[in-house]
Amino acid sequence: MDSFPRGVSFLDPLEDYELIHRIGCGTYGDVFKARSIRTSELAAIKIVKLDPGDDITSIQQEITMMKECKHKNIVAYFGSYHRNTKLWICMEYCGGGSLQDMYQVTGPLKEKQIAFVCRETLQGLYHLHETGKMHRDIKVWHL
Repeated sequence: MDSFPRGVSFLDPLEDYELIHRIGCGTYGDVFKARSIRTSELAAIKIVKLDPGDDITSIQQEITMMKECKHKNIVAYFGSYHRNTKLWICMEYCGGGSLQDMYQVTGPLKEKQIAFVCRETLQGLYHLHETGKMHRDIKVWHL
C-alpha cells in the first residue's frame, strides 16, 4: 500500500479519542462524533476501511489539503491515524449541522440569516481561491 503523508500516526487512536456515536456515512467510510481524552474537545472522526490494493491517492490528497487549510470558515484538521486496516481522519466537529438540517428544523431562512450564511461561505471560498485550493468542508460559523 502506498505511503501516507508525513504526520499520520501508527499509534492506537483509541488512546487519544473516545468514540461517542456515529453521525453519518461519507464517501469513504463512517463518521463519528468523538471526544479527545486529553482535552475533552469534540471531534469528528472519519474511519476509512482500507483494503489491500486500494488506490489511496484521493485520501492522501484529502489529508494533505486539510492539513494546509487553516481558516475560521474551513473545517480544521486535527490529525490522522493508520491502525490495522483502518485510517482515522480526525477533524473539527461542527455541531450545528448542515444548512439542510437547519432548514428542516426552522423552515426557510430570513433575509439576514441568508446574508450571514453567504458572507461566511464567501469568506471561506475566498481563502481557498487565494490559496489555489478546492475543498468542500466550508463552515458558516465557528461555534
